[in-house]
Amino acid sequence: DESSRSESDLLARQDKGEGIPVSATEGSGVDVLWDRIQETVLQATGNKHVVFAVPADGPHLSWLHQNATVTTVESTNENTLQISAVISMTNFAKYNAKFHNNTKLKL
Repeated sequence: DESSRSESDLLARQDKGEGIPVSATEGSGVDVLWDRIQETVLQATGNKHVVFAVPADGPHLSWLHQNATVTTVESTNENTLQISAVISMTNFAKYNAKFHNNTKLKL
C-alpha cells in the first residue's frame, strides 16, 4: 500500500534526523517540531535551558535576570523560587561558582 510505505519512509527519515512529520490539518507533530527547533537553536548557540531552585530572599533571581534569559518564575513555597532560564554555559559556570547550590539542568 502506497500510503503505508510513505508513512514508514517518513518515520525512518525522522529517526535519521532527516525530517519530522507534521500535519497542519490534524495539528500533529507540531510540538515535536517545536522541541527539535528549540533544541537545535540552543545547541548551535551554546546555551542550555536550566531550571534553578533558589532561595526566595537571595540575590539569585536578580543575577539571573542580568546574565540569562529568564522565562518563568514560580514560587514553590515561602522560601523557594523555581526559575526557568536560557543561559550560556559560561554564565552557568559563573552562577555555580558564585552560588554553589540548588541548581539542576532541565532534562
